[in-house]
Amino acid sequence: MKHFTKKILSSVFALALAAAFVPAMLFGDNRNLNIFGIFSETFDGVNWDAPPAEAANPNNVRLFTWGNPTISPQQRPADIPLNDMVDGREFWILVGGGGGQGMGITFVDSTNNTARTVDMSAFAGGYLEFWARSWVPSAPNVSFGFATGISGGDQVQTLGSLGFVANSQWQRIRIPLPSAANLTDVRVPFLVTGISPPVDIDSVVWRRPTAGTFGVTVRNISDNAEVSEISWAQNAIGNFAVAEQYIELNLDRLNARNWGIQIYTDNRRTAAPAANPQFTGVAAANPVGLVNEDDTTQALPMRWRINNGELTNFGNLTSTVPGHYWIWLTDRQHWHVDSANLYDGARYVTVWSNRGIHVNEMNFVGMSAPRRPRIYLAADFRSAVTPATYTTSTLTIEFFYDN
Repeated sequence: MKHFTKKILSSVFALALAAAFVPAMLFGDNRNLNIFGIFSETFDGVNWDAPPAEAANPNNVRLFTWGNPTISPQQRPADIPLNDMVDGREFWILVGGGGGQGMGITFVDSTNNTARTVDMSAFAGGYLEFWARSWVPSAPNVSFGFATGISGGDQVQTLGSLGFVANSQWQRIRIPLPSAANLTDVRVPFLVTGISPPVDIDSVVWRRPTAGTFGVTVRNISDNAEVSEISWAQNAIGNFAVAEQYIELNLDRLNARNWGIQIYTDNRRTAAPAANPQFTGVAAANPVGLVNEDDTTQALPMRWRINNGELTNFGNLTSTVPGHYWIWLTDRQHWHVDSANLYDGARYVTVWSNRGIHVNEMNFVGMSAPRRPRIYLAADFRSAVTPATYTTSTLTIEFFYDN
């Protein structure tokens, strides 16, 4: 069963906006998040490659090992089935030659790479959560957890004691986090000891006991200022043109292994709130995109593209070459006409999921930090008539997840 959370953008008009400076993205302190990523292609958290300007950031980490285990990053193929997908394309294989081998993702002062402790008390009552997989019978003996204090302070449990079974299937592991008083000096937010048999690891996060949030924000491309509408410049008429705003996705919740965010219009909708304007073309006509307010039998098709952070080169907006970056927007009421492969949660209408962001027609990829996914929109004004206003009240961004 799928659960849905909708964010409907109120309207899309054809107006003009001014330009301004676009600031650079910084890592920041991510301990205010509900989901704090340790090894994740979805959630911000620790900083692996903080720039010199953020050397003092308390989230900076380094991977320390002892006993010479092998930590092998692996890339899943782009067409991997969902039952083998957890968080993006990358996972780790941990392999050791004996019980004395281990690893720790450790908070550091990145000016000298020395260990430091960080106050993680805001996550009290939550979980250290990750996914593990192995086919080796002794894998349940490997221990996982975290460490406090400037030395020692290991708080680990074996995979077996956490319910893990070596059956070659990905399994979610949750280690309850203690009281706030015991989390004021965390040194190693993810610790593994006794590495010997191969164990695959993915999606390592700290999570609060609260549900978390999903939200969208419309911002100007020119200055990143938050606005209430998406718009096009007047010179878009006659062209396939990019909107002057982007949609920023803000995901800080983790309900299930399989989840996604989909995008569509619903321009024939009669249920409240009804589409305004409501497309009135014949049944076979595609209602997707921007509807002509004066002649509601006409609509302008749209495309979308998602990127991690600012997109400075929009590329070919009209390409139909397999693997193109701009994906056609679809209308919910027309899915059954367009294709049997269009439905709630379908790959084509999904902009972001546990596979990663849908960067082109064929591929999803994980993101590196800082993760700031943005949806850019383009509309085809080449058949637009003037004077006219084209608009929609049903551009929908919808978060969904499976039980």
